[in-house]
Amino acid sequence: MEGKSLDEDGLDDEDNQDRCNIPFEILITHINSHFRRIAIGTRVLWSVISISPTISLNKVITYIERSAGCMLDVRVDLPPNSVVDKGLRRMIELALSHSSRWRTFSYVSDQEAREGMLSCLADIDAPALEHLSLNVEDVHRDNINTVNLSSTIHTTLFKKGTPKLYFLRLRGYAIHSFIPPLASVRVLHLDLTKSLALQYPKFRELVLAPMALEHLSVYGNSSSWPNETIIQMPNLQSLRICDIGGRAYAGVLLGFDAPLLETLALKGVQVHDLDRVWTCTTSLKFSKLQRLIFWDFGLLERDWRHAFRLFPLIADFSMYSPAHNATILRLLAESNTYDLPWPCLKSLSFIANTEDSDEEQELIYRLIAARQSCGHPLDVIRLGANWEKHSTPLDGTPQVSTRIEMLQHLDRWPPDRGYYDLNDDLFL
Repeated sequence: MEGKSLDEDGLDDEDNQDRCNIPFEILITHINSHFRRIAIGTRVLWSVISISPTISLNKVITYIERSAGCMLDVRVDLPPNSVVDKGLRRMIELALSHSSRWRTFSYVSDQEAREGMLSCLADIDAPALEHLSLNVEDVHRDNINTVNLSSTIHTTLFKKGTPKLYFLRLRGYAIHSFIPPLASVRVLHLDLTKSLALQYPKFRELVLAPMALEHLSVYGNSSSWPNETIIQMPNLQSLRICDIGGRAYAGVLLGFDAPLLETLALKGVQVHDLDRVWTCTTSLKFSKLQRLIFWDFGLLERDWRHAFRLFPLIADFSMYSPAHNATILRLLAESNTYDLPWPCLKSLSFIANTEDSDEEQELIYRLIAARQSCGHPLDVIRLGANWEKHSTPLDGTPQVSTRIEMLQHLDRWPPDRGYYDLNDDLFL
């Protein structure tokens, strides 16, 4: 027998417009009284606190009460033109009063300067906070002075410290105004989604403030980069860049000294964006680089030959621009020369070009055979296409060790990420 109705559990009509999307923790409480007792007593089930205009105050109160003692994952989502009424403010105040329990905090809004919501984070305690994502998409013209366009950064949030903070995303105007303590950050996203330029001195401060930054993602349109300024990044293991203007690719790759860099991901790189990088005469700068990922690129054959030379130890390569598959597959199959492209290559992932599927399948077969014959076989090829299992290029070709698999998802970033990042949507 059910213990309570859905409405009594804090789900009102707005929350419950689509019953198919009812959270697991709510559904299980309505199976029978036995499961209800177990679910209500399992505090971790209620530890995700969502706050938005479509969520009821009763629901937030219920979740906070039932999660007592557990670390909280809090998300505040204020869509454009949403009204911050008394109920919504009360929800936010309630979440703020439990900031000592925050494990993650995500804020998405275009209303920050008008409503002043993030200013509440200036002096609160969040000693357990590990993951912070701030997305501020608009600033009201009456409050444009809240945006710090100077070349220096100033801590404005969590001034009492966040000793466990290892993940930080700053998107839109948040980069210019809402900076928490950065010393412990190991994963940093700088998402320049607005037209306000991030000046090089401030960028330098942001990436140097963490004591041991391991993963850096830069998105947007950067300002000019000095040609001979080197930033020491001794702990950086993975780097991801998308620059609309094209300056950041060479600026970061040449401007960083990152001896431990293992993964490089570039989105949107076009012809001539890497010309300065190709002038490097030695591969020692990228001596640890083993994983390369490209999205939406427009590079020529000569660019790939430079990449083979400058990044010689690539073992895992992913490319997501089907129009260029044929060129790269052909180059990787060139086994008759003394200088085999990427001899360490073991894993290749790409989106198949379904318009030229017959030609592409033949190129895949030639690649597999060529690498096999020269003693450098691929372990796996992952295809993002709807080819049937029994129509792969390997049918009827015995003694070939390369596996053909379906590509289930794009590359995870950072590579060792063990958490779900709902806001990582700019590199799709």
